[in-house]
Amino acid sequence: VVEQGFGGALDEKAIDPIAVFTQNINASKVDIFQRREVEQLVTLTADGGAKVERRVTLHNDTPDGAFFDSTQKGYFTAYAGNNVMVYRPPTAVTAGAVSIKGDARSYPDGLGGYFYRWRGLIRPKGSQTFVLRYTLPPGTYPDGVYRGLAQPQPMLKPATLTVRVTGADGTQAAPVTVTVDAPIDIVVPTR
Repeated sequence: VVEQGFGGALDEKAIDPIAVFTQNINASKVDIFQRREVEQLVTLTADGGAKVERRVTLHNDTPDGAFFDSTQKGYFTAYAGNNVMVYRPPTAVTAGAVSIKGDARSYPDGLGGYFYRWRGLIRPKGSQTFVLRYTLPPGTYPDGVYRGLAQPQPMLKPATLTVRVTGADGTQAAPVTVTVDAPIDIVVPTR
């Protein structure tokens, strides 16, 4: 499985892996209706570093009129229970995880990076946003071109990723929006 590239490993050569994963924690498995939006806000700095804010919004799009009840746990609930894992690359320094409710923790990946985990429930037709902020060191982007690698989790509804980059001189590049159903190199010049 691992040798064929299906083991879930992240690309260790990626400068800024944009990786978000969820794990169902509720018996009803309504996470199949999950819709995920990821927004990557990047500000390049004059020394070639970057300030990154990754906003992950999960929507619980459980259909109306289904057999689900109003309890929050169990086989018939429409509440989505999730572990949400957001990746921070090894070269990054975390400025903080914010805007979350529930149990939030960080875990090392064994290669120098970290996964930040949020655990909680999302009501039917509701959403929850997780925000992770970090900085990448000077010299990461010396040419003023942002490079990231979107690394997807297979889902019924593939995630939407929007990358917005502001150059060190304040120039804003046109936003890039893609549907992530396979690894995608994201390259955004600001000059």
